[in-house]
Parts: sequence; structure tokens; C-alpha cells
Amino acid sequence: MPQGWRLHMMPILELVDKHGRAAEWITSMMIFVFGLTLLAPGSTMDTSVSYRAFIIVGLNDISLGLLALFIATNRLVALYRNGMWKRSPIIRGIGAVAGLGFWVGISFAFCWPYVAGISEAPSTATVYIVAAFAEILAAYRSGIDVRNSRIAAG
Repeated sequence: MPQGWRLHMMPILELVDKHGRAAEWITSMMIFVFGLTLLAPGSTMDTSVSYRAFIIVGLNDISLGLLALFIATNRLVALYRNGMWKRSPIIRGIGAVAGLGFWVGISFAFCWPYVAGISEAPSTATVYIVAAFAEILAAYRSGIDVRNSRIAAG
């Protein structure tokens, strides 16, 4: 492996794992990539019955993709700027709750075809439940950071 690669990757890895927030970075990037996938040319929601619940509630590729990018971009900015502003743990907590809502919504929507008897398996919904659990931990961690910053402020 070329030495230059390691020099460029280390600052990125240090940023992602700074203060033990790797899970927040990873779930935010998952939401970001999910949004980009939906906004790519073509109709992703027409490719699988797993997306039927989104269509039933009136969402399409563009609306869900933009929502995902909105949540992810705001979280990534908050994570990057973390600690530069005293309210950043609160913003991270709001982002974690938004991410939790996103993953729970995705999980329920992808379970819908299974519950409705349209599909024989719950698709990838079970994987997204793990991402939702990571968001619960991120919200808890943000709450601890809020408490610690208030204690430090006196």
C-alpha cells in the first residue's frame, strides 16, 4: 500500500473517531448515501416492493432522497463543528433523534410488505433496526455531553 494513502486517510479517520463519535458519523453517512441513491437517475422505488409503504404515504424518490440529504448534511456539519459552539451537543442530539426517526421509518416501511403478506421476508428492515439502535446510543451520548458541558460551565 502506498505511503501517501496512509497520510491522507489518517486525518479523516481521526476526525471520524474523535470523541468516540464514529457511530454518529457512520449512520449520518448511511443516510447521506441512501439519499444520493434515491436521487440518482431512475426510479429506485419502482425496483422493489420494499418501497411500497413510502409510495402509499405519498413519498417518491425525490422527496425521500431530499429528506435524507437534509438530515444527513445537517448532522455531518454538526459533527464536524462539534465543540466549536456550546450548543453543538444539543444539535447532535436533535440530529440523533432525526436519524432515529429516519431509521425507524425505513424499518417499518421495509417490514410492511412482509406484514401485509406481499413478501416472504422482511427485506433489509432488520439491518436498519441496528442503525436505529446506534441512533439511540448517539442521542444518549449527546445528552451526557450536554450535562457535562452544563456542569463544566458551573
